[in-house]
Amino acid sequence: MEQVIDCGSLEEARNKAVKKLEELLGSSLGPYVKVVVGKDMGGSSPLAGTEVGVEYRSSKAWGRIRLDFDPNKGPHYNVETRSEAWAFCFPASSHEGAGGAWASLGEEEKAAVQQWMRGIGQRRGTR
Repeated sequence: MEQVIDCGSLEEARNKAVKKLEELLGSSLGPYVKVVVGKDMGGSSPLAGTEVGVEYRSSKAWGRIRLDFDPNKGPHYNVETRSEAWAFCFPASSHEGAGGAWASLGEEEKAAVQQWMRGIGQRRGTR
């Protein structure tokens, strides 16, 4: 079951996600082994087709960190290992429940966040 954590900013979410992945892998992160590309997800993700994260692998562990978006949690960082999954959502909210900040935004604000996220992911082949 995925653990969902609300964070106060993108930077806080990223820093907590990196710290959690290091904790789960049992070491600080070294060179990544694979770039993760966002999947289409039925066309609903503003990150579809973009480079959104990286995978790490050692003889003892596997894990990845990636930027993600879904209509319920809104923008968030996912941390995944073979045994655990975490979502670090941003921005934070005083609303009850993880991902509450996204639910509290108006449609115009949600559209602006989705447009911004499209700009974050690096399109494949455009480096």
